[in-house]
Amino acid sequence: ILFSEGSKKTVTITLNGHQKVVKTHAGTIQELLDELDVANHSNDYLYPKVNTKVKDHLKIVWKQANQVHIAKDNEKKTIWTTARTVAEFLKEQKIILNEHDHLSPRPQAAIKKNMNIGIKIAFHLTYADGGKEQQVWSTSATVADFLRQQGIKLNELDRVEPSLTETISENG
Repeated sequence: ILFSEGSKKTVTITLNGHQKVVKTHAGTIQELLDELDVANHSNDYLYPKVNTKVKDHLKIVWKQANQVHIAKDNEKKTIWTTARTVAEFLKEQKIILNEHDHLSPRPQAAIKKNMNIGIKIAFHLTYADGGKEQQVWSTSATVADFLRQQGIKLNELDRVEPSLTETISENG
């Protein structure tokens, strides 16, 4: 028993940000992950690689990847990420938002498995209300949504062009 314990290698492993020191007989990192019941997926972050030989004082880092569903305006994608927060995910994907864009959930939210992230890119619009032109930023999809967002209530005799169901676009 003393020989068995004495022949174990001591390694430091960080699993999803939680560090622990482990004594092991594992020959490779894959064997160590198996001992620890850690299922390593091809999209997970692992350093060093799974076939690396385990030696004393080896430092190993593993971060589980999560699948995230992102809807940016009408474009939808599913992406694997090891980012911890929505803000880190946006940075990883090189998505830059301005102050008028709408993001759900908020940037500080923790990434979760099968999380849905919605982004509506704002665009600059000019509208006329009673002959007075105003310039605003909007993420509205339809004229009705835009009017509601602007707090404009229509009366029976008001005329709206384009129609309330018309889709708004930046160039439209």
